[in-house]
Amino acid sequence: MKYSHSNWGQPGTWTISQVTSPVDNRAQTYLPTVEYQGNNLNVLWADNRELIGGNPVWRIWGNQSTSAISGPQSFLPSVVAKNANTVWAAYSRVNPATGDYDIFWNKSVTGGQYWLSETPLLPTPNPSLWPSIAYDNTMPLDLRLWVVWREWNGTDWDIKGLPITSENYGERL
Repeated sequence: MKYSHSNWGQPGTWTISQVTSPVDNRAQTYLPTVEYQGNNLNVLWADNRELIGGNPVWRIWGNQSTSAISGPQSFLPSVVAKNANTVWAAYSRVNPATGDYDIFWNKSVTGGQYWLSETPLLPTPNPSLWPSIAYDNTMPLDLRLWVVWREWNGTDWDIKGLPITSENYGERL
């Protein structure tokens, strides 16, 4: 499957359209998110263009990306940028270690074209969904991101939050 992009100019509208060959009606795009920083537009979404064992696999993709941003069974992306080059994404993904949905994050230092390896934020025994990520620009010497998400506590959903800092993630941040 490939995607065609049209009307990326400013001002105006644009479209990301699926083009599958051969046509596969199971392929879908889902839940987009957008960030614009330093003349760089990053649109992320989940789609199931890839098949493994004949079954669709959900991954996070981006309009600037040359490959998938996430591992398999990922959805609900959120994106934030520090500048035109440095972009972070957070998303829900089935954690291979636990078999449950956890929040993962990833970073690009090429404006969203290439992404480093993904990192689990905080594995938990319950499903963690709907992350949102923000860049904290108040302390330029102490890089910090904030991630919030919904987490099932066994009877209902809680809102959880955690900073991503160089103190707890070092060079990855």
